[in-house]
Amino acid sequence: MFKFKYERNNTLLIFTTDESGLCEDVANEVEQEFHALDRSKVHDVIINLTGVRFIASHFANWIMLVHLETQRKGGQLIVCSVCEHIIELLARLHFTSTVVIVCDELTARLLLLLSDNEKTASTV
Repeated sequence: MFKFKYERNNTLLIFTTDESGLCEDVANEVEQEFHALDRSKVHDVIINLTGVRFIASHFANWIMLVHLETQRKGGQLIVCSVCEHIIELLARLHFTSTVVIVCDELTARLLLLLSDNEKTASTV
């Protein structure tokens, strides 16, 4: 099972799952539910892959689509808690040069907080 959760006045969307693998069927469901969400205020997304041991190519494509959307909105996509095998896969797809990958969700949240503070300081 997976879920999406809004935070920070709906500007942050967090994806979590208790699946050990994100096969094509699950990846399709994730993408469909993501597109059905009201993302008008969302500019940052955290994808938490705690416990996930493999991802289907469709899920990898969805990660890149989310990255492009957040980038277009001036936000950030951060993928966290990624096992070594998936990091290797993302590196082969050249995602590691464009997508931020961190060790855990707390680090992802802190990185977004620092980024927000930096944006605020540059506008003052």
